[in-house]
Amino acid sequence: MKKMLTLVLSAAAVCCMAQQAEVRIDVDGLKNGIALTPVKSSSLNVNNATWLQDKKECYLVVSGGKITNEWSEMEFSFIPENDGKVALVLRGPWYKPGTEVTNRPVWVAYDDLSAIGADLRNPGFEEVNPGATGFFSGWGGDPANMVVGKDDSKSGKNYVKVWHNVPVAQNIVVKKGQKVTIKFSIKAIPAE
Repeated sequence: MKKMLTLVLSAAAVCCMAQQAEVRIDVDGLKNGIALTPVKSSSLNVNNATWLQDKKECYLVVSGGKITNEWSEMEFSFIPENDGKVALVLRGPWYKPGTEVTNRPVWVAYDDLSAIGADLRNPGFEEVNPGATGFFSGWGGDPANMVVGKDDSKSGKNYVKVWHNVPVAQNIVVKKGQKVTIKFSIKAIPAE
């Protein structure tokens, strides 16, 4: 009986420790020194990167949101303080339980993006670059991030799957003082 109780409690602890899938998008203006002012969101946390030593104002972290195995539509906004390029980086949440040395993958999928106040190339991941990269046109990432020809896409037949350490990114041009709103669909991907 004691062993059974220990097993049940251990299983419950593992379940409670499992990371919930959530949004994690970074907007990186560090390279070009572009300060980014977050705009308050009703469903997501949009904040400058507090852990950076310098230029915290040039890096935004978008996180949170309730994510399930079904597509959810979300959005966030920011205001650039200068003209130039910033990187839009699609990730999964940071998950490093307890005393573990490295973080663990929590996979999420993104599809059907749009941008107001900036141009976003290939927002539905439908155009594949036949060149050397063989990746989605306009985006940088690993071919392992590609999900192609699937009926479970939000729109079209393609989308990307990512986790924190295996992101997908695109540089977008922003204008000083012009609010940028990024809309996207996201869903959790069950562990394999």
